[in-house]
Amino acid sequence: MEQNGIFISYQMAEAIELIESFDLNIPEEKAKAEESLLEIKKKWLNDTLPGTDVKIGDKFVGMQDISINDIVQISSIAKQADTYTLENAGAFQHILITDENGQFAFDFEKLDKIATLARKNNKKLIIDSAIVFGDHFPFKIANLNKEAISKLIAEYTKQLTGKYGDIIDRMDVLNSVFQRGYVSPGNNAEEFWIEKFGENYGQEIISIVKNNIDPNNPNIKLCWNEFYLTNSNFEQRKMDFLNRVKSIDGLDVIGVQDRFMSGESIDYIIKSLDEISMVSSESNKEVCITEFGCSASGVDLRNGNVETTNSKIQNIMNAVKKL
Repeated sequence: MEQNGIFISYQMAEAIELIESFDLNIPEEKAKAEESLLEIKKKWLNDTLPGTDVKIGDKFVGMQDISINDIVQISSIAKQADTYTLENAGAFQHILITDENGQFAFDFEKLDKIATLARKNNKKLIIDSAIVFGDHFPFKIANLNKEAISKLIAEYTKQLTGKYGDIIDRMDVLNSVFQRGYVSPGNNAEEFWIEKFGENYGQEIISIVKNNIDPNNPNIKLCWNEFYLTNSNFEQRKMDFLNRVKSIDGLDVIGVQDRFMSGESIDYIIKSLDEISMVSSESNKEVCITEFGCSASGVDLRNGNVETTNSKIQNIMNAVKKL
């Protein structure tokens, strides 16, 4: 089933809650909303860049630049979307903290803000990069052994799905980590998980999550989400990945987050998506295109022919949408 989803941060959810508490058609109310927005912008700045002297209006892209009219537009989009994909507010290593006793705990304060909006609008959540995220080395748990990490993942899953399982549609348990050092030389995030859990780390972690989902919310789908699965520069990696995920018990969804380039062959993209679809059918797993976009390749940018480049991009977009 096709879903219309949006990425949403806790700041967006907090801003929407703020403006909906005022009648913006009344000038005095709108002025109060502007004042209140300025106060929470200061809080967001400190949260984003703690200890720095960045001020409202400085050249730093972030929620501190948002206007009341922007928030009204975001609120409208949020009402129309089917799902909200969290920007790290629910991810294991982003909410993992050390409490006053020096013990690991989980801080759901930011996720609560998004969950409140989701329940109000009757929407579902997608927990992006839930546990394994190839863009970040897991420093917080770097010194723990397999048993300790497994217990933390189990507890995270119990608490997360117990609190929000009624509105969680999917958890991207693993994201952009497979052969990451090959895709991004110098990135050793995958090496950590191999060291702790072995080459079959995907199955190990999926099993921990599956076995600890709150029993009152058993229908949460678990996903391994990867990029560059339709890029001809990584043909062998694509095949290695498909061979890996097709045999993972408990994995429900193969996520494809490709950003297509104008220089890529349409035939190769279609071939790759067909291969992913075939594995999906053989292993009884869904396929979800989690991120979909197309931009100019370096060659097309250097050639500078905007019309030709735009035509290539449109042809790729049309081909993918038909599949």
